[in-house]
Amino acid sequence: MQIYWFFILIASVKADTLQSQCPPTASSIQPLLDKAFMYGAAIVVVNASDIVYQQTFGYDSPLNSNQRQPINDSNSVFLLASISKTFIAVAAMQMVEATRLNLDTDINEYLSPILNVVHPQYSNVTITMRHLLMHASGIGANAAVEIESYMLGDAFIQINLGDVLTKYFNDTAGWLPISPGNRTFYSNVGTNLAAFVIERLAGMRFEQYVQDRILKPLNITEKMGGYRLSSFDEKSLVGNYLYNESISAELYVFLQRLNATAVGSSQWIHIPFHGSSLYASGYLRMSARGLSLFLKAFLNNFSTLLRNASSIEQMLHISPQEAYAHPSTTKYGLIWNWVDIGRRRLVGHQGSLIGATNLMLANEKRTLGAILLTTGDISTATNHTMEAGTTMISIMTQLFDCFERNQSTASNQHACTLFIWLMPEL
Repeated sequence: MQIYWFFILIASVKADTLQSQCPPTASSIQPLLDKAFMYGAAIVVVNASDIVYQQTFGYDSPLNSNQRQPINDSNSVFLLASISKTFIAVAAMQMVEATRLNLDTDINEYLSPILNVVHPQYSNVTITMRHLLMHASGIGANAAVEIESYMLGDAFIQINLGDVLTKYFNDTAGWLPISPGNRTFYSNVGTNLAAFVIERLAGMRFEQYVQDRILKPLNITEKMGGYRLSSFDEKSLVGNYLYNESISAELYVFLQRLNATAVGSSQWIHIPFHGSSLYASGYLRMSARGLSLFLKAFLNNFSTLLRNASSIEQMLHISPQEAYAHPSTTKYGLIWNWVDIGRRRLVGHQGSLIGATNLMLANEKRTLGAILLTTGDISTATNHTMEAGTTMISIMTQLFDCFERNQSTASNQHACTLFIWLMPEL
């Protein structure tokens, strides 16, 4: 199911609507979350070495019951949605450093004989890993096939990622009428194909690769992050609920497939815990504290995961590109993308699935990063989903306004002290 980050388009309109408080207080943010039907959220702000701010809000369920749990930055496990894609980019660059992957080689050299992926209208144009990672492969969306990928519990582990992709590419409906190259169109399937390339090169399931080669080196334990629901205590999992304001036909099929149920006489719909056979693009689960370790590593050029500074440079480099269908200021590096929010240029990723809307962003110089994990929903264009979008942007703006200013003040104070220390004695 394709969910675009439409609310970035309104960032410049609403970026300054939140009254500035530095540091932000729970009492100033909670009413905004309530208005946007976000019943739980976690915020973490980091620099290259420390957590400089953390705050949690609400509960893992919108229901007033004795069983719901308060959100905890260490123990509450959120569905990251498309923030999961950033782990694919890191894995790809690890394979580049190991000289097992060339970003500009025909991907079929790595997929054969399992798969042969060729654009049906541009069979003479090769598709590369770079195309997949910058959403420029010409792969579009096939809602019917993608919806079939959703399944309850951990059933996805019984299905091979290559089999799902084979079925997808056997149907030509999932292609755009554009040649692979520099026209971008956000593709969940394209990034899953990139994950499958890594799976083939590594000789292990992609989920295991992420656990062994990315999470463990960052000291993110299985209780803090992973793809399998069974890895977590069920009480730690933040629930997925949809506020029933407007349901599209596609969304209705999704809810039926997962046996979603109305919650009593309320407007809330409960979506049981589930996964996807196309899991690599959106079904990594993690606590805010766990994700902060990943973001801190990003601010440090992933020095514990990647050997070469050129790897992070490639990941963040923007090649000439033009959006195919939806005009946007978003520019893609290798999955990591650059966005304009207000007057600020930020890099990172957004994630949206039913009942989960998240942001993980760093400033342009990558001296500061912020994580906002929420139970918000932007799957339908309604008043409350628009409110969720503007709330996310407003909170992010306040966080960077506050903590960049604090960084600047600390830097100036340090410079002043250093100057006095260097002054000769009189």
